[in-house]
Amino acid sequence: MSEKVNWDKLKFISMLAVVIIHVSARFLLLQSDQLNYWALFFNQISRFSVPVFLVASGYGLVVSGKDQQSYTFFIIERAKKVLPMFLVASFFYYVMFAHNIHSIFTIRELLVILTGRSYYHLYFIVILFMCYLLFPLMCKLVKWNTNLTLLFAFGIQLVSQLLGMSQRIMITEYNFLNWIFYFVLGIYLAVSNFEFRISFFPSVFIVLFSLVLVLCTSFLLYVRTKNIPVATTTMSPVVTLFSISCINLLLNYPWKIDKVLSLNISLLFYLVHPFFCSILC
Repeated sequence: MSEKVNWDKLKFISMLAVVIIHVSARFLLLQSDQLNYWALFFNQISRFSVPVFLVASGYGLVVSGKDQQSYTFFIIERAKKVLPMFLVASFFYYVMFAHNIHSIFTIRELLVILTGRSYYHLYFIVILFMCYLLFPLMCKLVKWNTNLTLLFAFGIQLVSQLLGMSQRIMITEYNFLNWIFYFVLGIYLAVSNFEFRISFFPSVFIVLFSLVLVLCTSFLLYVRTKNIPVATTTMSPVVTLFSISCINLLLNYPWKIDKVLSLNISLLFYLVHPFFCSILC
């Protein structure tokens, strides 16, 4: 598989894409609820970003030997790394956006802070920690049967996303099943040492083709449902195809941004970007 620096470059590009998603989301609808096609384009072309972080997380945990640690030690180590910054950010956004700050002293509102529901953008950290909790089990399943486990995870994610997009169930970012395939894919790539590498021009073609599918799907869903969150969601099978094609292209043909990557600020950047989005938009 590609060396670590390529994954770092991919995560850096994804950080920028996350910001583009949230900024463009402010301008998706014009007057009379008409779609802003430029905003839709930038919003959808950036949708690979969250899947990238989940794939990279699964891959990084295995190659760094975390699958060899005891379950208790692994969870404690992950909690020390992620939870303090997460809780500080969650408390800050609650205070910043809460209508009644005194409600923070109720059990219900404390749970809102602890589960990251104080601000929409924190859902990813919740999903990531769910992945951590299931990481040892997923590793064992992948090592037991790599292809079957990957296929099973893809099937679960596909069904969950289709049910959400058809509005048979509520589509929500906090639904772990909408993301499970990406994390398992990262584990799969590390455990199997599988390297998917397609030559440059076919890779570009697949990215462009899948992007067209994403844009057309978003447009048709909005025309049908008039529901912009459903129409532009990352939790979509066509976004899965687009994300995988982007990962292949950006891993094997990365940008030269090595100096920026030495900062290692991906988690901090993710936690503070909603603040800047709220100010700028």
